[in-house]
Parts: sequence; structure tokens; C-alpha cells
Amino acid sequence: MNEIDSFCFRQESERLMKLCMAQMQLSLQQSDKEVEKLTSSFQELANICPQLETTIKQLNLTEHIEIDALHEKMRQQVNQSIVAFQFYDRLSQQLNYVINNLELLSQLTQDNTNLADESKWLELRTHVLKSYSMESEHLIFQAIMAGKDVPEAIQLQQTSSQPNDDIELF
Repeated sequence: MNEIDSFCFRQESERLMKLCMAQMQLSLQQSDKEVEKLTSSFQELANICPQLETTIKQLNLTEHIEIDALHEKMRQQVNQSIVAFQFYDRLSQQLNYVINNLELLSQLTQDNTNLADESKWLELRTHVLKSYSMESEHLIFQAIMAGKDVPEAIQLQQTSSQPNDDIELF
């Protein structure tokens, strides 16, 4: 029997879900290395800022307004970079949840006894919902489960703009 004769939507679904999971996991692994390098560089810059401030004070220059302005600009840029890295960290966490949820979906669709078991599907939904920590994720979940399409769900979330999803410096 050739591959076309033995086509099974469950196996095909599982393969496609695993492909998505593998691509996301690989992207996360590759970007993690680069982000670690950037984080290290910006941490070093953050460490230089107080040293620069101390050096400026020790020089006791009467005209160091320009140096102070550059120092302040560098400090602001470092803080903005840290915020950007926090966005990446949030993205990384979200993609890991998606990978985990796709794996659970893949497992569910491969077992004939689970396929038609509504309680298993509700259990998966509950697990997915519990994996969300931000209000925006809950809004999108509720919209999709209510039958909205992806663009509508995203639009709903964007118009709701929850302040709890803001990134905070730590």
C-alpha cells in the first residue's frame, strides 16, 4: 500500500502539528542564543552607566552638561533595550505554551477513544485556558471559543488593551 492509499487525517494532522512545534522550538532555540548575547551586552552597558556617572563627578568639570546628557541618553537606551528583552521573554513563554498545547492536541487526536470524548476536549480547553497568564490571552481564547475568526479575535483584544499586559522593569 502506498502513502496515498493509507492516508489518515489524524496522522496527517499529527505530522503537521509536530512540524509546527518543531519549527517554533527551533526558532526559539536559535533566537535564545542571540538574545543571551544581547542581554549580556546590555547588562555590561548598564554596569558602565554608574561608573560613567562616578567618573564625571570625580573629574569635577564645570562644563559637563554635554557628558551628562549623553550619559542620560545611554541610560534611557539601556532601559528601553531591557524592556524589549522582556517582550522577547514573554513571546518565548507564549510560544512554549503553544508548543505544549499542540502536543496535547496531537495526542488527543491520535486516540480513537478520546477523539469523540467531549470531556477530553473540554479538559484540553481548560488546560489551554489555565496556561494563559495575561488578560489579552483570555480575551482571544474567549473570542475564538465563541466562534470568532482569528482577525476578529485579535481586533477584539487590541481594542480592549489591558494594562495588566504591560512590561515592567525588574
